[in-house]
Amino acid sequence: MSVSPRFTTIRIAVATVLFAAACMTTGASHRAPLEPRYVAIHNAFAALGLAEIGPIHQGTLREGKEAHVALGILSACTTIATVGDDGVRDIHATLVDEAGRAQAHDTTSEPQAILNFCPESPQPYELVVRVTEGNGAWMAAAYQGAAIPRDAPAPGANSPADRQGTCSAPIAIEEGVVRGSTMHGQSDNEGSCAPSDAREIVYRLDVPERANVTLDLESHFDAVLYVRNGDCSDSDSEVACDDDSPDQTHSHIEQTFEPGTYFVFVDGYNREEGAFKLTVSTSSAQSRYDGCGSLQRLVVGQDVAGDSTGGADSVHSSCAGGAQGPDSAWRLDIPSRSRIRISERAKSDFSPVVHMRRICENEASEVACSDSGFASNEATILGLFDSGRYVVFADARDKTSGGEFLLDSEMSPPDGDSANASGDCGDVAPLPPSPVQGDTFSARDHAAASCGGDGAPDVVYRLDIARRSRFAASFASEESVHLIGVSSRCGDRASEVACGAAVDAVLAPGSYFVAVDGASVDAFGRFALAWATEDLSGQAVACASATPIEFGRTFKSSTQGQASRYSASCALPDASATGSDRIFRLDVQRRRRVRLSLAAEGFDAALALRKDCEDGPGSRRSPEVFCVLTAQTAKNHAPTLSLANEASIDRVLEAGTYWVLVDGQTRNASGPFWLRVE
Repeated sequence: MSVSPRFTTIRIAVATVLFAAACMTTGASHRAPLEPRYVAIHNAFAALGLAEIGPIHQGTLREGKEAHVALGILSACTTIATVGDDGVRDIHATLVDEAGRAQAHDTTSEPQAILNFCPESPQPYELVVRVTEGNGAWMAAAYQGAAIPRDAPAPGANSPADRQGTCSAPIAIEEGVVRGSTMHGQSDNEGSCAPSDAREIVYRLDVPERANVTLDLESHFDAVLYVRNGDCSDSDSEVACDDDSPDQTHSHIEQTFEPGTYFVFVDGYNREEGAFKLTVSTSSAQSRYDGCGSLQRLVVGQDVAGDSTGGADSVHSSCAGGAQGPDSAWRLDIPSRSRIRISERAKSDFSPVVHMRRICENEASEVACSDSGFASNEATILGLFDSGRYVVFADARDKTSGGEFLLDSEMSPPDGDSANASGDCGDVAPLPPSPVQGDTFSARDHAAASCGGDGAPDVVYRLDIARRSRFAASFASEESVHLIGVSSRCGDRASEVACGAAVDAVLAPGSYFVAVDGASVDAFGRFALAWATEDLSGQAVACASATPIEFGRTFKSSTQGQASRYSASCALPDASATGSDRIFRLDVQRRRRVRLSLAAEGFDAALALRKDCEDGPGSRRSPEVFCVLTAQTAKNHAPTLSLANEASIDRVLEAGTYWVLVDGQTRNASGPFWLRVE
């Protein structure tokens, strides 16, 4: 948006009369006292057709302090002039709405601040005046008139000239010292090492060749220093962040930067803002990895033991904050397009990072990077890679970290290994006890589930169900994204019972096939599948003998000694984890509001209202209308329904038969309870 010429005229006029007032009152070498300078502004505004609205506000502030001025309801475009006296070297003004959100602020470093603002709707506004340098008196007044066009942008909000020090207009810096104040910035970003709602100033640092860069920040407030590479507004592009080194008024970053454009942020902790001094120093750094000319070959299938303790940080990566720790490199030859798995396993206490390039010296040739794996001490690269020569780096996240590690590599054809018959529908193994440790890395595609996995490798297991049961399964951990498909015929989508990243289904007696499938063609790897079955054959008996409950009565009963035939949906998700239960029948003769109240003595309970007594077949469509947990266990004496552990359901129900379930929240939770329906 361009700045309106009429608004520019206002600002030039103000600057002119301020200079003239200073010359006339105290000589050209001194600034004028407060009153003449304000009169000069007032006269300049009057000549431009602006009229003063509301009272003149004034006060005295010490450096770093602020005053809040209620301006009342603003409904038209308004110019606000704030002026400091001889002792004020920099005054800052911010206009905030009734919610406390900044609507306009100045970005100059002067003893006066001029704001222009056009409200979208009438509402009360407040002016926040802060002296950032110096001490002394101040005066502020608001003006309105035809000279202020509605399209005039507010300084510090819309004007391109006032957006200096933001991601859209960063301030270019070189080696040396730069001084500034975050009071003149915007609050758009936050570093990873400290929370911030404060304004920040953004600088652009161009690094033409690999260099060691040192940034030292000294501030008059608790400042935060962080750096991003490439995309200024993307928090994921952060390469360094520091807060309080060695104290709250200092921050320090020292790091090797590859060639590129970097954005240096001076921010504040929480809401802190103020003046600062930033010192930038650089020195030449080695531009290529020493070992590129003599790389050892990484033999697929053979583990490589290494120790990076005390090693050099020679290369950086696109993940793990650049991988600032010591690194080592190997050559990997891939003869044809293949599935590849490379894992760095830390044997000592450090965070491993493994990354891979096509060209050893060229950071831009990176094709994969990972700082996580199947286990907490692993970093694993998984994917489909074309034939060619690659360079694999075993690295570490933190600058001073490193230690003993194992690097292993695996390779498999793009369609899987035909010698691996695991999961073939002609030879399906029974589902092992939970948790099942499996791997789809070299598997072939046998099943195609309705929720995805077309063409993806999978492993299939057989599940035999002797009695009507609930089957629930989910992944405890996995290297890639997998899906679970359950069907009554192997590889037959038409016979599918359930499909998803987790499944929960009621199965009739018979044999079923559980397929662990990749979510996409390139999704394969290790997994841990947790599963459980719950015998539901007792539900029919429980339903036939369910006690009817009547309105206006309190029933005392107990789940002790009862079987676990149900799993309330609001209790733990594991199918076998809920405790023993009891079920009651509730007949509602006409549409009415019903309140169920439960008090459990000595155990955590769940109260559920169901439309059907038995769980339905196939993918579990819960017959529950509502489910709620007791707030806490009951006292050791007989409770009443007014105790704090009461759980209640209050619903308007249509006429029909309902079922009320009292369940233990956990496997061993059971005991006496009181149930009332009104």
